[in-house]
Amino acid sequence: MKTYVADPKIARKWYLKKRKTYKTYKIGMAVMWGALCLIFILDLSFLLRAEGIEQLGEILLLCIGADILPGIAAVLGYVLIKAGGLEFLMRRPSEKCIFDKESFTLEYIPEPGSREREPRNYNLIRHRILYRDIQNVDYEEELGRITIHGPHTILKYYQTKDLKKYADTQTTTLPFSVFCRYPDFDELKDELMALGQANFPASYSQVSSSQK
Repeated sequence: MKTYVADPKIARKWYLKKRKTYKTYKIGMAVMWGALCLIFILDLSFLLRAEGIEQLGEILLLCIGADILPGIAAVLGYVLIKAGGLEFLMRRPSEKCIFDKESFTLEYIPEPGSREREPRNYNLIRHRILYRDIQNVDYEEELGRITIHGPHTILKYYQTKDLKKYADTQTTTLPFSVFCRYPDFDELKDELMALGQANFPASYSQVSSSQK
């Protein structure tokens, strides 16, 4: 059995890199720095008008009043800067990928307050797919995402008030994804791609030839 453990620090580095490609980042930077420059100009103009140190209190009050609107704009700009690419952050307390003798499993603790917690306050979720059931594996470099296609089982674990543990089981054909949050992500990606190619080599060769 081989296990890969996700690292939130890697996810944050990816987020900081990718958010710069979003329009919200560029707009946010322009709004924030424009507002900060306006604040600086306004405050400097008020200070230059001061005739003595005895007017300093009055000038500071004027600066505070004038800075309110551009200050709000600066905060909104900062929010826009932070908004792009939030999906790359790792909000799950724990996530790992497991390769055993016959299957691949994506295991994670769902994010607190997320829909995956409902309706039984699930504390652990596992997507398990048999190697022979993997129909295709896609890698989207821009999104840093590996998507696995094929029928698989979702196990949702929960604990009752009397501390007994149970699992709801669901079989689905919807694909599931693994994001680049792992120290050995390239190795993990190659293993999954190899499994998909082993099951459907013809389709992979066709894709490769069409991309050349």
